[in-house]
Amino acid sequence: MSLISKLFFHSPKRYIAAVIITAVITVVRILLLSPSWFALVDGLGMGGVLTALFGLLVLVANLGAFNLFAYSFSTHGLKRKYRTYYDYTEAKNEERRGNARFCVPYVTVGILAVIASMVMDSLIH
Repeated sequence: MSLISKLFFHSPKRYIAAVIITAVITVVRILLLSPSWFALVDGLGMGGVLTALFGLLVLVANLGAFNLFAYSFSTHGLKRKYRTYYDYTEAKNEERRGNARFCVPYVTVGILAVIASMVMDSLIH
């Protein structure tokens, strides 16, 4: 399996979810502004940026940036499931091994929406 197919061929559900997120943000932005070409371009760009940022946040979370916060709140009663923070991070890294590319559909759709917004903006001016 090539690198491109590993990166971009995911479950269609994730791509559909990314498109829906972008579309909802675009429609809300159009409704907040008066419906016009500018509102469409602005909404599409904003939706793309927010969707891509969501994907990057998911990537950072999968890489373990929030492990310390999750470990500090992981008490069940007065007893922790994992004895040390190291044990917790190792267990979480094992759980996350298969989800390393979960963010790619969101970043891809977000970047494509921003590019579409830029092309539409260049057609206006």
